[in-house]
Amino acid sequence: MQTEQKPNNRRAVVYVRLSADDSTNPSFSPMNQEKLCKEYANRLGDPISAVYKDINRSGANIERPGFLRLINDAKKGMISKVFIKDWSRLTRNISDLRMIRKLLEKDLGVEIVSTDGLTDDKSVDISTLSSDWVVQESRKKQEQIHDLKKQDQIPCSRPPFGYKMSKKYKMFIPDGDKAVSIKEIFEQRDGGSTITEIAMDFKMNITTIYNILQNKTYLGFNCYKGEWSKGRHEPLIDEETFKRCQKEKTKERTWKNNTPVKIELPKIPSS
Repeated sequence: MQTEQKPNNRRAVVYVRLSADDSTNPSFSPMNQEKLCKEYANRLGDPISAVYKDINRSGANIERPGFLRLINDAKKGMISKVFIKDWSRLTRNISDLRMIRKLLEKDLGVEIVSTDGLTDDKSVDISTLSSDWVVQESRKKQEQIHDLKKQDQIPCSRPPFGYKMSKKYKMFIPDGDKAVSIKEIFEQRDGGSTITEIAMDFKMNITTIYNILQNKTYLGFNCYKGEWSKGRHEPLIDEETFKRCQKEKTKERTWKNNTPVKIELPKIPSS
């Protein structure tokens, strides 16, 4: 049972909404939403007299108990300002957003203040706000997709050389002869071959070989926003071999006019 403080006459309030889709994101927790709004209101000198909440309620439907109570109290002249974490807390539908703003701001004289920094200026045209809001929602959805992929250990990038994507299992799988080539590249490096020698053997450039030897995807990991986490795909290289191949080998040979030339390569970072 949700409990709410009873509002005083014409005071500032907070509206919190959490959908099932947002429940895995700590920043959308009811406690965090309320905290952000109260801190923002405090900076503006607006004491909060009530908190209206809708938990596990979709933003696609405005028929929400907490929101309807807020509207009812606003119609009674009990609310002057509503603080929200961001505009999607009110609704995820642009048409509904226009209707809500018209009802609260124009008809009832209630100011809506968003803590997300988009705008709390009523003079801003709704089409501008809507455009910004759509961009924000698109970015938010993309982040949620990436988060789900990370949790499910689903790769977020294209498969590197040696793997291909399995549409059925939604993970990388070894790509025949290319996977064999990856194993041979590591075996040669582990056996003492230089990057230049390996590049010549496999008819690849030095940078490609260098990147292959550093790629933890071959250890069975996925990279997400610069962070590596365990994936579901089959490793092509064991950890000990991978580590040995990361050892610094400063003197590498290249060729110029059919003559071997020593070059200095950058140090390969340790895993």
